[in-house]
Amino acid sequence: MEQTRALNALEPFLALSKSANSPRAAADLVTQATSAPHTYVFAELLQTPNIEALRQSSEYAPYLILLEIFSWEHGRTTKVGSQLPHSTSLHNDIRHEKIYSSSD
Repeated sequence: MEQTRALNALEPFLALSKSANSPRAAADLVTQATSAPHTYVFAELLQTPNIEALRQSSEYAPYLILLEIFSWEHGRTTKVGSQLPHSTSLHNDIRHEKIYSSSD
């Protein structure tokens, strides 16, 4: 049930990713998705072409790194912390994920 809720919460972001044609729009979408309540599964979003294109942008590539952390690392400590975009809510989410992951 919880996984279904998480997948349903991601659906609007998957739809929006199709129109996020600029790196800035894709980066904003990553910020919105990782900050949204009940959105915990990001693998499908990570595979969309406009999000993958962030890898080509030196300015917005850190947003892709952030999404990869949320997708695969579940907020575990990495060496890319200084490269992440600065957003208090995102850093709080990462800290929450670290606490949650370490309590498992």
